Amino acid sequence: MGAVGNISDCCYGRKGGIVLRPSCNIRYESYPFYDYKQETNPGHLPSSPPPKPNVTATTGGTVNNGFSNRTNGNNLDKVHGLFLCRGDQTNDACQSCVTTAAEEITKKCPNKKDAIIYYDECMVRYSNQSMVQKNPGVSLFNMNNASDPDRFKPLLGELLEELVTRATANSSKFSTGTKGRG
Repeated sequence: MGAVGNISDCCYGRKGGIVLRPSCNIRYESYPFYDYKQETNPGHLPSSPPPKPNVTATTGGTVNNGFSNRTNGNNLDKVHGLFLCRGDQTNDACQSCVTTAAEEITKKCPNKKDAIIYYDECMVRYSNQSMVQKNPGVSLFNMNNASDPDRFKPLLGELLEELVTRATANSSKFSTGTKGRG
């Protein structure tokens, strides 16, 4: 199931929701979100050699298009990493977010085999396994219910369809929008 389908599953009748996937982030809201953390793979990398040099080299680096997918190291020391910046971010803002995220992910997830860190502006992920077939993610919802869920759901569906159409039609693959109650 895609990220758009996950919005309905997780967030029906709620005033806000977010589905985070490495390839697609969808968020709608009326109020701020609550903090949430989830480990995608609780395993640890071997303590020697430490993973930080390859993790940083894989997830960091120069930003020129808002996305990078890299692999560094050999055999047991191999690390696959990627980053994705929001489509409306400048290269400088993306670089700043990715640099911060790469530093934080190695601090908050030392010696982990697999980790993802999400910021409003970017997402950074690394793993000791290829990430092509893996699509972990998180779905969150606002604690407040919509006052008229039967009217809200169709409006949300219309908005998401419009945003997907616009995002897939432009090179940044990014779109935002609002929908009134009409």
